[in-house]
Amino acid sequence: MPSAYLISYSRDALRSGSASARRDLDRAIPAHAHEIATLLCAGWLPPPPDVCRRYSGVSRRVQDYVLRDPRAAQGVDDGVDAVLRALGQGHGAVVLLTVCVLGTHRSVAAAEVIGRRLARRGVRVHVRHVHRRRREGDPF
Repeated sequence: MPSAYLISYSRDALRSGSASARRDLDRAIPAHAHEIATLLCAGWLPPPPDVCRRYSGVSRRVQDYVLRDPRAAQGVDDGVDAVLRALGQGHGAVVLLTVCVLGTHRSVAAAEVIGRRLARRGVRVHVRHVHRRRREGDPF
């Protein structure tokens, strides 16, 4: 069964120069998988501040807010298409990275939604949120 690794991370964590932030991201990317693209989510509209304080992108509430932005909806569609295209070209395992400012809301939501869509298409999905900050309302 083909596999997709969807890995969200924080742009600011990497820009800070933190060795641990870079190491955590590097460790999340499996060596055997083909890295296909990075989905830039920082330009998408974020959820309202009260929602961001309570939830991260693993919450359906955040995902619904994020996908209201047509750029986000298109980005998610493009991410699904990129993974399916790469798998169709014979790559057994691929990596799609998603990135936003904090790595907690938009990039996490994108990875979660893409993962669900790919799983429905028969892809084995591995979702990793490298820099996500868990919020009190999150399911996990």
